[in-house]
Amino acid sequence: MPVVRDPEDKKERILTSALRLFTEKGFEGTPIPDLAKDAGIGAGTIYRYYKNKEELVNELYRFWKNKLRETLAENYPEKAKSKDLFVHLWKALATFYHRYPEAFEFLELHYHSPYLDQASKKATSETMEFICTFLEQARAKGDIKSDLGSMELVSLCYGSFVGMIKMAKGGYIQLSAETLHASGLTLWKALAK
Repeated sequence: MPVVRDPEDKKERILTSALRLFTEKGFEGTPIPDLAKDAGIGAGTIYRYYKNKEELVNELYRFWKNKLRETLAENYPEKAKSKDLFVHLWKALATFYHRYPEAFEFLELHYHSPYLDQASKKATSETMEFICTFLEQARAKGDIKSDLGSMELVSLCYGSFVGMIKMAKGGYIQLSAETLHASGLTLWKALAK
């Protein structure tokens, strides 16, 4: 959804514009008339698809959160060693960011928003549970030394990745494939026994 694939599909144009504007201006800073203008449609057309802006942002959020989970699961080598699984998940985060940078930023800006409904919160939980399952399996094998709970470990790992993205966007570091790989290995060493 980063680019309109079918310019005749009005719903897709709405979603593409919403992603861009909700990321650039925020949810509150994007009135429906601005969204309609950006999508090249009348404001009333949006209400044919969505009863309000909250319904729109939730559909968009769930779409991208599920796409993130799909990217994490893509070619997941279930039988691999814990270290290799961790590297896979770290690279998958980078893959998602590189494929969909605007969507990554959108998810970061909106994951804690009060207008997210239960279905959107569930999509977040399911994504985190995917990572927690890996961490719990690695702990059961004796490959992780931390006494922190799985969700706390997820927050440390994911937060580290987000921090690197922010530093790169600010021009403080170069986010090369080598840097990402080395940082993932460094983080794994901090967790591993």
